[in-house]
Amino acid sequence: MFSSSIQYEALQLEKRIENRSETICGDWSTRIGGSQKCFKIFEVMCAHLLPLWIPLLHHSLLDEVLAVPAVSPYELPKLSRAEYRYMGVESDDLIEECQLIHPSYGSDRCGHSVMWIPVFDSMGLPNNCYAINSFIGNLSIKPYTTLSKAYVIIKLRTETSDTFYTSTPSAIQMSVHNSRDYLNPFKKGISLKPCFNYNMFISKTINELLPYPYATNCTDYLELWKARGGFGPLSKTQCREECLLNVSLKEAGCVDPIYIYYPNEAKMCDHPAMSNFYYKQCADSCNRACNRENIRVAVEEYASLLSLRDKDGVEQCSSVITLAFNRMELKKFSYYPKYERVDLFGIIGGYLGVWLGISLLAVTDLLETLFVIIKVIKEAIQKRKKKSNWLSKDDYLQNRYHADSRGNFRLKIY
Repeated sequence: MFSSSIQYEALQLEKRIENRSETICGDWSTRIGGSQKCFKIFEVMCAHLLPLWIPLLHHSLLDEVLAVPAVSPYELPKLSRAEYRYMGVESDDLIEECQLIHPSYGSDRCGHSVMWIPVFDSMGLPNNCYAINSFIGNLSIKPYTTLSKAYVIIKLRTETSDTFYTSTPSAIQMSVHNSRDYLNPFKKGISLKPCFNYNMFISKTINELLPYPYATNCTDYLELWKARGGFGPLSKTQCREECLLNVSLKEAGCVDPIYIYYPNEAKMCDHPAMSNFYYKQCADSCNRACNRENIRVAVEEYASLLSLRDKDGVEQCSSVITLAFNRMELKKFSYYPKYERVDLFGIIGGYLGVWLGISLLAVTDLLETLFVIIKVIKEAIQKRKKKSNWLSKDDYLQNRYHADSRGNFRLKIY
């Protein structure tokens, strides 16, 4: 392994910054509010779990609201992930509004396309999350920038009384991240209370590492993401989570919702399926990312009592989330090659061997031979020039002087 040096740089906030993506998860317990709706759409599930619910019902089966106790994910019916999607909150029921506010020329809608992200929550239950401004699966979209003085306002709707699981607190989970990330906000995110407003201030840390043979030994996940058509992990943690998902599908034919955090639509296990064998297979399978971006969010929370309202007998309230970039701090850690004498000698020799097919010793011998040949040629040229100068001097004497009978040179006058 070759050594490297690190350079820290605190960058000033630029006038234009790249837009982020927000993934928001609703409370799965608020979607199935009525028993009639439950039996109409998911008759198998309701009939399967009804014996567990009857002792704890808060209302009769004819009521519009049915509240039930929390269950283990292994007790859920064997439905597909797509079927569980319709049991969770829909994007239109969760996200009321998303606006990108420009201080100079008004606002734009930021929620034109919302992508469904299937995840499991902290209890292992299926949950619906929705990503705003996501580039997942789309290589043609280019990141766009906005003024640092701009801010994003997201208005979320929450029903406080229509709760499917009585033992599960009503909450919204949210994560701010890179638009190419495919992540689970229950793994890395912020919990939001219903009827509360939030101000969020974004800061970012960038780490630029070096690949093998340097000690950082990173992987360019962005290039792998592009090669897979806009899908895949972008960090070491996500790589391990995807590895566990693949190993679980290979060994058990299903995913254990308690231990699998990577978003997926695979079949859920009805029994614990994870073991240390899975973790050992994925322990050393992933490296750090060559370009890692960590986004941190500073949160200010305050209650909004005026947002509570009653609609069709159901208590509803809105939470307004403001994402501001005017306090953004950008830190950058960059690794550069650090060449020692031995390293430099080895690198030069190695590259010559790869490119030319010869060793550094052979190149040294060749250079020495060329030097000797050039030196001999140069000396021969200098001798020839010196001899030529003497011949020119003899011609000069013969043309200007003549020798008399005694051998003396006399100047020619004629």
